[in-house]
Amino acid sequence: MPNSGENFEPPMNEVTTVMVRNIPTRFTSLSLVDILKEYGFDKTFDFFYLPMDFKTKKNCGYAFVNFINSGYATEFTKTFQGLQLKAATSLKSLHIIPSRRQGFWDNISVFESSELLSSTSHASFFKPLVALDGCLVSLTDTIYIKFMEARNQKAHESIIVHGKSSPQVEAS
Repeated sequence: MPNSGENFEPPMNEVTTVMVRNIPTRFTSLSLVDILKEYGFDKTFDFFYLPMDFKTKKNCGYAFVNFINSGYATEFTKTFQGLQLKAATSLKSLHIIPSRRQGFWDNISVFESSELLSSTSHASFFKPLVALDGCLVSLTDTIYIKFMEARNQKAHESIIVHGKSSPQVEAS
C-alpha cells in the first residue's frame, strides 16, 4: 500500500487525509459514504477513494478520505477509530491513521495519466469520488482536467495579485 501511513505520523492539526483500514470487503464507495453522512460527515470531505478489486468487485479493505480541514479529520478519527460497522457481518474494527498523501491536490495527482480515469472499461464504481459543486462525483479524466485547469488558473491569478512575473511559481 504505497499511500499507507506506516512510519509516518504528521501532527494531527495538519492531517486532512486519513486512511481507513479493516473495511469489510462487501462495502462499496457509496455504502461507506452513506455511513459517513449518517454520522454527520456530509460535505466535510472532498476526496474519497476505496480501491476495488477489478475481478471480484470487492474492496481491498482500506480507503482514503480527504477532509476540507484538519478539524473534520480529527473528529472523524475520534468517531470511527475502533468502530465495527453495523451493516457488516464482519467483526473487524476500523483503524484510522494519517495518510502519507495529504490534501486534495496530492490525492488526485496520483491519478494523473491513470488508465483508471480514462478507461471506459472501468465503471465509476472503481473510481475515486470528488466533490464538485457540492456533489460527490466519480473522478474521470475530464473532471481531472477541469480541476487542474482551475488549479493552474488560481496559480496564475496568485502570480498577478502578488506581482510576481515568474511562471515557475508553484500552485498551492
